[in-house]
Amino acid sequence: MPLSRSTHGMSSSDKAVWTPPLMGVCAAAADEQQRSRARVLAAELNLPVDARDGVDCDLLLVVTGDGLELRETGRGAAGGVKADFGKAGEGARRLATASRRQPLARAVGLKKRMPTIFDATAGLGRDAMLLASLGCTVIAVERSVILGAMLRDALERAAAPEVDETESPCATTRQHPSPKRNQSPKRQRGPCSDCAGRPVPLAGASGSDYAALSRARWFRQCGITLIIGDAVDVLTRMSDQEAPDVVYLDPMYPLSGKSALPKKEMRILRRLVGDDLDAGALLEVARRVARDRVVVKRTPRAPPLTPATTMSYRGKLARYDVYVTRE
Repeated sequence: MPLSRSTHGMSSSDKAVWTPPLMGVCAAAADEQQRSRARVLAAELNLPVDARDGVDCDLLLVVTGDGLELRETGRGAAGGVKADFGKAGEGARRLATASRRQPLARAVGLKKRMPTIFDATAGLGRDAMLLASLGCTVIAVERSVILGAMLRDALERAAAPEVDETESPCATTRQHPSPKRNQSPKRQRGPCSDCAGRPVPLAGASGSDYAALSRARWFRQCGITLIIGDAVDVLTRMSDQEAPDVVYLDPMYPLSGKSALPKKEMRILRRLVGDDLDAGALLEVARRVARDRVVVKRTPRAPPLTPATTMSYRGKLARYDVYVTRE
């Protein structure tokens, strides 16, 4: 298959046929640590190291001081895209406002239980991390090695210690009353019986509690596992005991209609991976494996990926179609 140049100067008919972009890896600055990381990453992904600002590439995976960033090159190029769960990242803002009343949470069945969720199209990891923040155990699968590397980098950075972690999360967020009257409450040292040995839910905390939680500790303990590979292969190898309660699909949206992603991100991600033309086959496998249901994210006006949905949950920018699989 021939390789194409960047699409932001092409007509709409030219853009309809996706071809793999020319990729390279580079360092954002003349920093030896970043350059060394770029060389290691390029070898891992079997990509060239580009030191000329992407002259020979459509997309660049850039090693910066704040993680990996995917950038377009050439005239009219959009700004970079990254997976980021740091304090100022888009992922962190979503976690801070996560709620079981959100359409996605309701679609996966969070009302009365904590399901195991197989995110078959993890992408930048935002939906997977939101579900994990609500207490779900999540297996996040991404078949693009570029997006997989970006997501792995974001998770590793989020889990890096930023604060003194000599106390447990509950020690910094919970106060226990003193047995004596009229004394100030005592701060508990070490984990309490409620949270010893398990992650403290990140979503739903008050502003002060959220700020006080050890983010790095939570990210290391949260129930999310990343697999870089093809979701169909992973699902078909699962035994009945390993089967998830829910399989979640967020295939690349068709060109028409609104998108839950910002325009810049959609443009770059579509340039990287194209449309998910095999989404129907993935849904078929998912419906055979999921214990309880399959959830498919769509734009509000897009037709269902396949007919006979059991129910749908609508948000402003997305619709979640549910296919119940339990008998």
